Amino acid sequence: MSRIIRCTQGDDLWIAARVGRITGSNVDALLAPPTSRQSTRKGITYPAGTEALEKAEYRQKLIVERIYGRAVGNVTTQYMRDGSDREEFARMLYEVDTQQVVELVGFALHPLWDWFGASADGLVGDKGGVELKCPAETTHDTYAQDINLLVDEYKGQVLGNLICFPERDWWDLASFQPYAPDAIKLLKAPRFHRSDWKETIAKIEFNALEMNEQIEAEIAKRGLPPTVWRIIE
Repeated sequence: MSRIIRCTQGDDLWIAARVGRITGSNVDALLAPPTSRQSTRKGITYPAGTEALEKAEYRQKLIVERIYGRAVGNVTTQYMRDGSDREEFARMLYEVDTQQVVELVGFALHPLWDWFGASADGLVGDKGGVELKCPAETTHDTYAQDINLLVDEYKGQVLGNLICFPERDWWDLASFQPYAPDAIKLLKAPRFHRSDWKETIAKIEFNALEMNEQIEAEIAKRGLPPTVWRIIE
């Protein structure tokens, strides 16, 4: 069963709950493939096949957060603030469209791992959930042209939620733009059924375990004890 921390996304409790934890919103960093060609980083040349910079930087961020006990490198843009402000309206439209009530949950921990969690936008009925995106007009319009672009960008986040809610069978993903014509104001991707994504979910969990071990190994190199997780009620 899922372990839910009742909070509001963006508030102090939500920020504290995420510190040092691998989260669903960063699953893409876990899955980032090695580089396909030689590259230079900070004056050092790395051959093709080197670990993706996105993955390396994410691991380093979590190492620092676990050691120092505070969030680092978090930046909130105006687009992010706009999206947060609009999410309530996206949820209302989704509820009308599906005739289902969305339950807000805040943040959920993995059923077994204290170091992995996901920020679910809402639970739907007994078996589902929903991820709501509220992008700028140009981005929303690209999804209107090809809904697979929405799936490609956020499938990791959706699957992170399914991992943290093992009792849920499916998850919806939708994009909302208040200035769009009614016909495309709410764009819904094909529903994510757990049974269709078993292999990708297994890959995410494998990579998450590997990264957590790497993070704790780096902490041990500093002569520090393993991370002790505070489970917020």
